[in-house]
Amino acid sequence: MKAIKIATYILFCIVFAGTIAVAFFAYNYNARIFGRSFVTVLTGSMEPDVKTGALIIVHAPPPARDLRAGDVITFRIYRPQDGMRMVITHEIFAVLQPITEGDEITFHTKGRANPGRDPWVVRYGDIIGFFPEDGTQIAFLGNLLAFLAHPIGLLTMTLIFIVIIVSTYLFNKTNTRSNEVLLYAHSRAKLSVERVSKSLASGSGIDEITINIRIAEECINEYESLKKESGK
Repeated sequence: MKAIKIATYILFCIVFAGTIAVAFFAYNYNARIFGRSFVTVLTGSMEPDVKTGALIIVHAPPPARDLRAGDVITFRIYRPQDGMRMVITHEIFAVLQPITEGDEITFHTKGRANPGRDPWVVRYGDIIGFFPEDGTQIAFLGNLLAFLAHPIGLLTMTLIFIVIIVSTYLFNKTNTRSNEVLLYAHSRAKLSVERVSKSLASGSGIDEITINIRIAEECINEYESLKKESGK
């Protein structure tokens, strides 16, 4: 029983830590696991190929010269008009080759569900990753991780974890207490029956035997009642 309790607590800790870790990686785009990054898709600009709210796994980008129109990339942009920094997953609309020596390859991008291309130019250094056509995406998990990455979501997850741990502890404590009470009632019933047997064997008076039988019946009834309540 003790081993089961320990295993349960360890499992809860693993699930909690794993959820927080995935949420961290989903919003820390510089972090990679085996060359992969987790990205949350927040809008429907790539529907129906990339679902809104999905968590996608992007690969490290290939060299700039190997990227082609139609490839799906995840990149950072900075919008000076409102000061926002955004991470976007769109397809490459056009590859802009260098005009003069020393220039770099840049890209125009477009959301497949959008009518026109994006107003910005993406530098290769802004690309976080490459999402293949058969890439992994998990529907709705991105929305969940977006919530967990927010302080309110993290607090909610922590409170749920604490409630589960405390509830499990109280349940185990109550169950242990119930077992102790049941064991005590069993011992009383057993001793009362033995007392009846001894009084009969020793030829005790009818009054003493009657009292011992009545006590034994009460102890046995109490034990059976407790046993029924505990479901054992």
